[in-house]
Amino acid sequence: MVENPDFVYRLVTAEELATSLPAGDLPLRDIDKKDGYIHLSCRDQLIETADLHFSDYEELHAVAFRPEDLGESFGWHAALTRGADFPHVVGALNLGKSDHIKLLRRGAGGFAIEGQG
Repeated sequence: MVENPDFVYRLVTAEELATSLPAGDLPLRDIDKKDGYIHLSCRDQLIETADLHFSDYEELHAVAFRPEDLGESFGWHAALTRGADFPHVVGALNLGKSDHIKLLRRGAGGFAIEGQG
């Protein structure tokens, strides 16, 4: 578990982001429904998560949330296959609670955060 991260991120496609704008809640994926919580990543987990789970996309958005703004619905779970703890939220994740959004683009070596190497 990352000690007190400044931000946690939900990776979304452009279509998911556009769909969320009128309603406010980010959509759930099948894995979120199966596990009973919304999967998030810390900053240092973003690229690996994007490369592992979004290989069909050229561009993603990392919606940033401050953990303290997520209240009691925020927690951690162990991802045994990746050997790390990951943040999550139980219930809905509203776009209105986000702090900022980072753009990730796929390059020759996989995803990278736009404006960073």
